Amino acid sequence: MPRKRATRVNKHAKPKQPDGEITGNLDAEERMQKLNTFLRDFDIEVGNRLKHIEKTKERLQSMVDKQINLQLNYLPMSIRNMNIMDFIEAGGTVESALEKLEEAGEGDSFVDADFGRTQKKRQGTRKGKGSSNKNMGAPPSTAKSTAKKRSRFMTPAKRQLPAVWDTPAVTPKFDLNLPFTPGLARAPKFGERLMSLAGSPVDVSNTQKVLRTLKHARTKDEDEIEDAVSRVAAAVPGIAKQDIHKILAEFSAVKTSVR
Repeated sequence: MPRKRATRVNKHAKPKQPDGEITGNLDAEERMQKLNTFLRDFDIEVGNRLKHIEKTKERLQSMVDKQINLQLNYLPMSIRNMNIMDFIEAGGTVESALEKLEEAGEGDSFVDADFGRTQKKRQGTRKGKGSSNKNMGAPPSTAKSTAKKRSRFMTPAKRQLPAVWDTPAVTPKFDLNLPFTPGLARAPKFGERLMSLAGSPVDVSNTQKVLRTLKHARTKDEDEIEDAVSRVAAAVPGIAKQDIHKILAEFSAVKTSVR
């Protein structure tokens, strides 16, 4: 006999409506309580929506204010100091306002190139000593003003005294003021390139040859000394090799001091 198929239980079934919701069996007082509950829920939801809208409005307003201030910082100071009526009379655009200020600079005021402010020209009242009438009609010299304008765009020269050596092209990874320690020097690795303090490459091929020669000569001298010590120890059985080394060391020291 075939096995019966199990019936699936629907877990997402719609909940049953409470009694009196649809049938209308509630009295007037219960209906009023339900209505007040729905209205309170509606008021709470409306309040939450209004708070969210207010926060969004403040955030957007702050973003707009920041963008406006950023764009205002790009304008010259002379334009920012103008009121709205003067700006409209100048043409209503930044270009026309700047042209108007430049035209006004030919009269009693001028536009400062550094700060963009409209300032009045100062007229000198003092007369220099020994002034003559023949210089009255001569035009004012522009050499000083031209030098000032040029000096604004020039980088000031370094007036300090140079150090012990110039700044190297490659920044060293050690303190140059510390004394050098030749005892810690090592041979360059394969493919390693040495640079001088001036930044130029150093050829170490000759240095390596000299080091190899000195190392080989030192090993040869040590072998000869060890051979001589062995022969002396064999000729004189009562003397140890350590004593022979001490005697040779003292002899070398005395010989060096005599020289």
